[in-house]
Amino acid sequence: MSENIEIKKILSVIQEPIQIESKPFNNFAEKLGVPVEKVLSIIKEYVQNGIVRRFAGIVKHDRAGYKYNAMVAFEVDPEQCDYCGELLSKLLYVTHCYRRKACPEWPYNLYAMMHARDPFEFDIRLAEIKSIFEYHSVEVLRSVKEYKKSQYFIK
Repeated sequence: MSENIEIKKILSVIQEPIQIESKPFNNFAEKLGVPVEKVLSIIKEYVQNGIVRRFAGIVKHDRAGYKYNAMVAFEVDPEQCDYCGELLSKLLYVTHCYRRKACPEWPYNLYAMMHARDPFEFDIRLAEIKSIFEYHSVEVLRSVKEYKKSQYFIK
């Protein structure tokens, strides 16, 4: 573990938005009171030890012009679910892709969060997805309002 620094404090700081600048980690180092090299080694250590699964910049899709979003639920054969999920996860306009247990009243077992600039572009992208693998049924759950995106250990 990283000496003399609390994990919660580190996680709280490194999940803050990364500024678009030439040295974005300097801000984190300043807040933590450590050299920037230490911040980078902490992040590397946390990723290697599984404390942090992934460290990456996230583009806010709505600010980038992608204002039309929906969770698309597919019913696929269970033995094809992983394969289909891999295909979906490689599409640039799919930001989340999950396998879930199906239920008798809700048979969908593969979910993909899709983003588009408008309904027309969304329909084109959905048609593309529908052509790359076989499915039994599909349900589009359009986003109406975003209430919260979670962050952990917020002050």
